[in-house]
Amino acid sequence: MIVLRGTIFHAPGFHPPASGLKSYVDGGLAIADGRIAACGDYEAVLRAHPHATVRDLRGGYLLPGLIDTHVHYPQIRILGSFG
Repeated sequence: MIVLRGTIFHAPGFHPPASGLKSYVDGGLAIADGRIAACGDYEAVLRAHPHATVRDLRGGYLLPGLIDTHVHYPQIRILGSFG
C-alpha cells in the first residue's frame, strides 16, 4: 500500500445525493492493488494505514479517480499517434 500526500481535489459523487467537491490542503490518498482505498485528511489516512509507504507530492495536486475518456471526432484517426 502507498499513501500519496498532497493537495487533493475530488468529487466523490456526480449524481444526487452527490456530496459535491471535496478538498484537502494536506490530503492523503491511499492506494492498494491499483485501487483507491482511502481519501481524506493526510493524518487520518496515515493513522488508518500506519505501515503504508508515503510518497510526498506536496506542491502539486492530486485528482483521484479523474479519467478523461472524451475524444473529439476529428482526432479519432490519429488516436495513439504522436500527432
